[in-house]
Amino acid sequence: MATTDKLECPSEAADSSETMKVSSLGQRIEELHFHRQSNERNRNVEKYNRSSFRSRSRSRKRYDPKAESKLAISSAADELNNCREFNYRPFVFDRKTGIKFLADSGADVSLIPASCGDKVIGDFKLYDANGTEIPCFGHKILTLDLGLRRDFQWPFIIAKVNKGILVADFLNRFNLLIDIKNKKLIDSVTKLSIIGEITSSADELNVSTLNKNNKFSDILAQYPERTKPDLQISKTKHNVEHYITIDSKPIYSKPRQLDKKN
Repeated sequence: MATTDKLECPSEAADSSETMKVSSLGQRIEELHFHRQSNERNRNVEKYNRSSFRSRSRSRKRYDPKAESKLAISSAADELNNCREFNYRPFVFDRKTGIKFLADSGADVSLIPASCGDKVIGDFKLYDANGTEIPCFGHKILTLDLGLRRDFQWPFIIAKVNKGILVADFLNRFNLLIDIKNKKLIDSVTKLSIIGEITSSADELNVSTLNKNNKFSDILAQYPERTKPDLQISKTKHNVEHYITIDSKPIYSKPRQLDKKN
């Protein structure tokens, strides 16, 4: 039995030594694995920091106040051009003549379309948006019935257009207001309103008394009374009045022989 004990002791010592080596090796492997994961995390963090720094630096380089201002102006101009493609002013209908009028507070003169009988060219000069002269055939006084329970008498220029135009002077004279949002023409006197028709704008409705192609157009624009015809009866600046008496005997003179000396 003693011999058996002496033989088993070296085997147990060897087993314990191998176990310690294996555990030490496993611990070493775990440490290497931990360091590897830590290094990978550090690399990822550094890579993220570098990429974010580059993106920030690139964004700083791309930011240009002047370029941003130009972009804002360009977008605003595009919106304005899009708005100009449509006409947000109402068309109203005259029950007497059957003419459709555009209520345009920015126009220069009130117009009515010419008929087949209008052939004599008048003295008025009108131009479209391209600077082309529009034929005019004098003027005419009309009494409009727009459905507001009162008549509107106004002088109109007869021109070669498809639609009539009511200018700001007409609207101001009869206290009419344009409600663009609700597409209405409001009479501030009778408190009545009529619903207009909103349609796309036509170039022929952009009528002006000033030729934009004229090199002196900027100067003439400062004096609109020079180019804009005044069809209204102006008030006299004096008190002199002339009367024709029609309720008395007619004035006459007996016939007589002329002086021979003459």
